[in-house]
Amino acid sequence: MTTHDFIGRLREAPAKQLVFTNSDGATIHGGYHLTELKAASFDTVDCGAEKNQWNETIVQLWVPEDEENGEFMTAQKFWQSTTRSRG
Repeated sequence: MTTHDFIGRLREAPAKQLVFTNSDGATIHGGYHLTELKAASFDTVDCGAEKNQWNETIVQLWVPEDEENGEFMTAQKFWQSTTRSRG
């Protein structure tokens, strides 16, 4: 899924809450803050000289330990945050 497609899906369901999980599969509690949304392209060469290429959408969150209010960000608030940051 491209970053553009991801934002499009958020726009289709503005009232839905966004629930994220960490790399261990545990749910990130409500009260997180979006710090960056990155559209990254990778061109790599591994130890066997294999070339690889892919795109990723990277969501960077700040998760304060003391802010477990249980309220997750809505899709609308999330994509509006990305719109404001584009200037």
